[in-house]
Amino acid sequence: AIVKVTQDMGGALTKEDLLAHCTTFPEPISINYKGVDIFEVPPNGQGIAALMALNMLEIDPESMKHNSAKHLHHVMERMRLAFIDSRYYVADTQF
Repeated sequence: AIVKVTQDMGGALTKEDLLAHCTTFPEPISINYKGVDIFEVPPNGQGIAALMALNMLEIDPESMKHNSAKHLHHVMERMRLAFIDSRYYVADTQF
């Protein structure tokens, strides 16, 4: 059914492609954020960007009022930097 639907929509997936697929279960990567262990699938997913952003947010000054303009700007900038770094420095180790 998957192959038929894919091919009906112009895709090139074949039954042989599915038979050749091998699912892997890699060891997760993690950080400890404010006392909580956070786990993500290792690259090539985007989970590493979330972990990188959380690592940068760990050093936030607690004096910022939650959801204030300053606080939200700080969070968004850390997320932006994490995604930029993950795009530039992180690659799929299988390729």
